[in-house]
Amino acid sequence: IVADKGDLLWLAGRHDEAIALLKQLEATEPDFVSSHRYLKMVYFANEDYPSYLEEWKKEATLMQDAASLKIVDAAQKGFATAGAQGMLHNILTLQKRLYARGLESPYSLAETDSLLGNKREALQYLKIAYDKHDDSAVGLGTDSAFSNLRGDPAYTELSARVGLPPRH
Repeated sequence: IVADKGDLLWLAGRHDEAIALLKQLEATEPDFVSSHRYLKMVYFANEDYPSYLEEWKKEATLMQDAASLKIVDAAQKGFATAGAQGMLHNILTLQKRLYARGLESPYSLAETDSLLGNKREALQYLKIAYDKHDDSAVGLGTDSAFSNLRGDPAYTELSARVGLPPRH
């Protein structure tokens, strides 16, 4: 409940409170996954990629998620050699391999493609996610990864199909 409160504070724009609460929870409950997951998102939004990668690794380790650990390792290598763009390119490369084997969500590929500016590919993966009833698609309206798609008619139509109100 405390971790979810931190996430809700973040979404409500009360960023300092959210970070403080999530860091406090992380310090007292280091094996609790949600605080790492939410801090990971916060750090990504703040473009604090070293902290983002650190939290992602903690989350993947606690979840014993071998695929995610491979992706975060590739992301760390990409970031070390080419910054944020290298990180995203390495993430996308590994995500595509995992997706081809049925081990990665199309929604995750849509996020990464969108962040890289690959709008057409992002929209294709979002449509696949919608068609497959991917649970992650509920985040479509609040996911900042898609801010560059919000004026696109295909994104607007897909958002309406998901049941989101039009954005003004």
